[in-house]
Amino acid sequence: MPSRKGEGYRPHPVNTHVLDIFSDISRIENSAFVLPWWSDLAQYISPYLVEKAWVRVRERANLEDVRLYKFCHTVAQWQHNRVAMPS
Repeated sequence: MPSRKGEGYRPHPVNTHVLDIFSDISRIENSAFVLPWWSDLAQYISPYLVEKAWVRVRERANLEDVRLYKFCHTVAQWQHNRVAMPS
């Protein structure tokens, strides 16, 4: 993934839950991407397309001002707190 500071690509560590999710996704032959562009497997789905889909999800859920970036961090924090709390 590209670094947000423009320093080129750098690794982004993920936990075993993420790896399990990725292992369950069917791979598309001849594509290096998990989510390739449907008409060109050498390209990935554009951030514009993801944002457009996120707007539709927000509208359907009646959420006016929830940013995808913030939502991901919130879900990650909930997951972290759930795992960190002893049962």
